[in-house]
Amino acid sequence: MKTILCIILLIFLGCTNPFDTREPSPPDVQTPIQPISNLQSNPDSLLKQLQYAFQEPNWNYYESVLVNPEDFPITFHFVPQQDAAYRLLDWSRDDELAYFRKLITDRQRNELMLQIYNVKGPVQTGTSQDTLQVQFDYQIEINNQLYTEYYTGQSIFRIFRSSQSLWYIYYWEDFQTTADDADSTWSILKATYR
Repeated sequence: MKTILCIILLIFLGCTNPFDTREPSPPDVQTPIQPISNLQSNPDSLLKQLQYAFQEPNWNYYESVLVNPEDFPITFHFVPQQDAAYRLLDWSRDDELAYFRKLITDRQRNELMLQIYNVKGPVQTGTSQDTLQVQFDYQIEINNQLYTEYYTGQSIFRIFRSSQSLWYIYYWEDFQTTADDADSTWSILKATYR
């Protein structure tokens, strides 16, 4: 009996009070990187991911928004603004990725920003709810060491939803919005970094 009492006493002394408060754990200051697939789960987030690709700058974000013909039976098609069409003949997904890689690795560039506004859509194109069109205005700002460049215009994306419910750009058309921005559209930026 004495041994049982001693054992109970030792267990009781070794336990902590379950009603006592504990010291709080320090907050987790590092937020995990959000998986790319979370950023293109709807048409609006696809545009956000494109902006993140410029803001970070992150080549993987940019690559993931464009349809890959190795994964889907659809090819990427870019229709440049009229004044840049001769400089961007036969523009492919590989050209698109090469221009962006050159842009983000340019040593003269300090900061890069893409603003998307006046978004119209998404609207359904055709009979499938998995194919939509989005139209928007944009401004790209590139801060170089000595000067700042601005590229403005309007783009139309045709996007489709894959069986994994992720959205991809398969058609991209670029327009100038005024005669003044003919030499400063996204098409001109692509041609510059081709």
